[in-house]
Parts: sequence; C-alpha cells; structure tokens
Amino acid sequence: YYKSLGIKMSYDLEYLFQIDLKDNKVRLTFIPGQLWNGNQKVLYDYKSFFKNDGEIRSMYKDAKTSMEQSMNDLVFSLYNFIKGKKREW
Repeated sequence: YYKSLGIKMSYDLEYLFQIDLKDNKVRLTFIPGQLWNGNQKVLYDYKSFFKNDGEIRSMYKDAKTSMEQSMNDLVFSLYNFIKGKKREW
C-alpha cells in the first residue's frame, strides 16, 4: 500500500520467490512482477516507485515498508513451516 493525497491505495503484487541452497547457506530472492487492483492489472509497475538514482519517491515510502514487511512475514512463515511449528492465528 501507499498513500496518495491522504488516501490509502492497496494493490496485490505478483512475484517470484526463489530459494537457493549452496554450501549450507540459504538465499531467498523476491522478484517483483505485475501489480493488481482486484482482478485488474495496474498500468505501471514497482519501478515507478523509485527515482532514476534508485531513491524511493516520497509518496511511495509506505509501499517500500509494506512490501518489506510482507516479504519478511512470508520468510518467517516459511521458516516456521520448515521447523514444524503450527501457525497461530
């Protein structure tokens, strides 16, 4: 999500989740794809959240935090699944 003119805009993000195992190490890579608003594709992608120099545009600062939190939650969920921990709601 991000806020535009004080209004919270929420989208779904399609992504690839890649797991690499090598030398007893694990690397997790998220590759962002299409943004969706309900069942409709959004006409722009996550790259528009950033300036040419890679800095996040101020109106999308919440989107970066939101995406990072979502990915961290997914990694934590995967970790718990591998460890055999039951999900607590």
